[in-house]
Amino acid sequence: MLFYLAKRNLFRRLRFLLTAAVCVFAAAFAAVLAWSVLDAARAGLALSRERQGADIVVYPNETEVSDASMLYSGIAQSVYMDQEILRKLDTAGAAAVTGQFYLQTLPAADCCSVGKEYRLVGIDWDSDFVVRPWIKDRKLHSLKDGQVIVGSGIADEVGAGMVLLNHPVRVVSVLEPTGTALDQCIILNMEQLQKMAETGFPPDFFRGSRPAGLVTCALVRLRPGVSPKDYIASLRSVDAKVVSTASVRKTLEGEIGALSKILTGLLAVMLLLCCAALSSQFRMLTLSRCREVGYLRSIGMSRLRVYAMFLVEFGLVSFLGGAAGSAAGMAAAFPAADYLRRSLSIPLEPWSAASCVLRVLIGTALALAVCGAATVLPLRRIARISPHDAIAKGEM
Repeated sequence: MLFYLAKRNLFRRLRFLLTAAVCVFAAAFAAVLAWSVLDAARAGLALSRERQGADIVVYPNETEVSDASMLYSGIAQSVYMDQEILRKLDTAGAAAVTGQFYLQTLPAADCCSVGKEYRLVGIDWDSDFVVRPWIKDRKLHSLKDGQVIVGSGIADEVGAGMVLLNHPVRVVSVLEPTGTALDQCIILNMEQLQKMAETGFPPDFFRGSRPAGLVTCALVRLRPGVSPKDYIASLRSVDAKVVSTASVRKTLEGEIGALSKILTGLLAVMLLLCCAALSSQFRMLTLSRCREVGYLRSIGMSRLRVYAMFLVEFGLVSFLGGAAGSAAGMAAAFPAADYLRRSLSIPLEPWSAASCVLRVLIGTALALAVCGAATVLPLRRIARISPHDAIAKGEM
């Protein structure tokens, strides 16, 4: 009965329904969008800190991207340095040193069967400590010629075949989601990728050097107790950019923290304004229905049932606006997160289906809570009016 009355009353007052629903929609949309993106950024940084492995990253001076982009973004840089640098980096302070060789697929050419541009990453399997921790198949003990590992963002299952730079290869494993450039990478044995580069690219692409003697970047894991600052200071003979991953992460954490404070403040103001606007809407609605409340009270409806009738009406508006806003906020979080990852080079932990559903449910619950807070004063006032005063002073 209460649900039937609430539905009839709402459809009789479509202007109120739309105004209140838009307020709730906007609040839920902003809350879920901001929460999802910031939470993914924090989780992505924590995950990369836990499993990135490298303390120091070294790459050529002519690289035209920021340090964070080199670490986390999917930008393929056609820059190289002599592989001899790995020997110079292997000092007493280094526990492990490994190199990586980058190329990219050419979807516009006939040499690659993949339809998008992906980074090709060549790793030295024996010395690698950066990529291997992310491999799902823990039983994989080598990466042979003709075998590749793909990132979680590439929809090729294990056993699938592809052609890269006119060489047929087979997917033998997939990386776990990282929220970094690795999600859109294809991993090969470095020697094989260097051979593919020599046959697939003109000699001037590598400035006259043979690809077999080049690397794009070098990664160093320091021994316990060795300071990144002291290690970098000891590399005076290394003509390349030397970056501490801890300093890059600290910078990104500062950017995320500042962004989080700004968005949290704006969101709090928005929720307060939404609550005030809804309270005003609910107040005008309840005052315009004083006579209706008086008739219902005069035929025996208790204050509690009057209160419940309005709560059902407001709850329906809150649920519809909150659910739609939360779902839209979650959908908008995907392109927003991708933009944030590309523009600020921030690693993001991907959302699971269960996480998306949970965020929509929490956003809907938040909308119901905001509306509940907005209805307290208007409903207390209408419930206290006597039937005689409500009929005498009210309007239908």
